[in-house]
Amino acid sequence: MEGNVMKTKILGILGCIVIACFLAGGLCGAQEWEWQGQININSAMEATLELLPGVDLETALNIVAFRESNGPFSTIDDLKKVKGVDEDVMERIRPYVSTDKETQLEYRQ
Repeated sequence: MEGNVMKTKILGILGCIVIACFLAGGLCGAQEWEWQGQININSAMEATLELLPGVDLETALNIVAFRESNGPFSTIDDLKKVKGVDEDVMERIRPYVSTDKETQLEYRQ
């Protein structure tokens, strides 16, 4: 169990670093980066979830809080139970989320 907690913390820190890099790049006029891959909604922290289209900080916090209160998501469609995730958001994020694969993001210019 301790290994999972440590892994989750590390993923959260990495997510924060990614967000900071995106913000710094935008503020400095650097070229924008895009990413491809999938985010595991059962292990991703708020900063990583915010990378999803249509997911702001409040929705990301709601996803993590829901997961902590109710256990892991069984299916991607369980996200519809989270405040801030409607059908429009679901359609936008569906290609980028997973419940069973490890989060793997690839950045490209």
